[in-house]
Amino acid sequence: MKEIKRDELIFWRDVPVDVERGAFEYLNEKWGNSVIFICHSDYSNERKQCDWDAGGLQQIILENQSDPESTIKEVFRKHPNAIHFFNGFRGKFKNVLKRYAKDNSKKLCILAERPNYYSTNRFNNSLVNNLYRYYSFIYSRKIDLFLTMGQKGKITYSQLGFNNDRLFPFMYNPSIKRDDKLDSNFDPKEIKLLYIGRLNSGFKGVDILMNSLKMINAQNWRLDFVGGYGDLKDEILNLAKNNQRINYKGTWKSEDVVSKIKEYDLCIVPSRYDGWNLIANEAINAGVGVVISDQATSDELIRASGAGIVFQAGNEMNLAEAITSVLENPHVITEFKKNARSYASKISSEIVGQYFIDIVDYTFYKKSNERPKCPWT
Repeated sequence: MKEIKRDELIFWRDVPVDVERGAFEYLNEKWGNSVIFICHSDYSNERKQCDWDAGGLQQIILENQSDPESTIKEVFRKHPNAIHFFNGFRGKFKNVLKRYAKDNSKKLCILAERPNYYSTNRFNNSLVNNLYRYYSFIYSRKIDLFLTMGQKGKITYSQLGFNNDRLFPFMYNPSIKRDDKLDSNFDPKEIKLLYIGRLNSGFKGVDILMNSLKMINAQNWRLDFVGGYGDLKDEILNLAKNNQRINYKGTWKSEDVVSKIKEYDLCIVPSRYDGWNLIANEAINAGVGVVISDQATSDELIRASGAGIVFQAGNEMNLAEAITSVLENPHVITEFKKNARSYASKISSEIVGQYFIDIVDYTFYKKSNERPKCPWT
């Protein structure tokens, strides 16, 4: 069979590549044509503080261009046959998406998280539903491929009217240096717990974690908070001063996260709502178990691997019970670590990156009649 020359890939993003860099690096190496990322803005100060960067990926930062609109026009002129991926419908390039979608001959793809249903207000959630049903009416027939975060994303967008045949679950996939050494040692007299991320009471649910700690009677634990900003930072700093089991560890460089997670026995992900919480990926690669909410989206990794416990989002008692079950039965820590290690290869950058390529090949080049299957579930 004659090899098909692939077209260029162009990604339209609000911000530069960060949490998905691993899979995109593999894609950039194996695709066989240009892979270009058009970014509206540069890295935020918080991302820069943690040393996030794009590695060797080709990025164009529009805010650094003297004439951004001319740069956009030049991209379309130079790459008339490219496959374009837009990050959702509501970002900085929504007007570019509208213009591009008017030409039915163009190759149009979407890569997006679930719509935000964080609000407990039913009226607000109804507005979100109606908005995305509108997007479905406008774009669904024009979208060739829709990658969304996790199985939850696929189900949600299908229910909102998007073509299920064009929907594929995907994930954020960080750039991680593999280390196959398994550290199974721990001290059952002091189980080391870790929260890493925004110190936020909204989406991240840090207040849920703080409140759940008050319900834990066990004494054999300490908890370290890692994060640079958020509305609860001052409260956490105060808590660390007055509770010998609580510590604040500042921020970590992104490249150091996995190696530092190895020093802990259990990660806690208390998210009220996340597009895809990356800590599940990083903890699994570190060989550490996770207690994670069922609205983190990446909880599907913990379910599939058996490397932790999934609790009901927003339920402080449920989280306290999950943590307590580990503290009272510390032997499960070793089980979680072994399960994480045996599962880690399924979420490697090579596997996730090749899955991306297989989906695009299946969609545009018909290299196989078999629909690619999600490799991590």
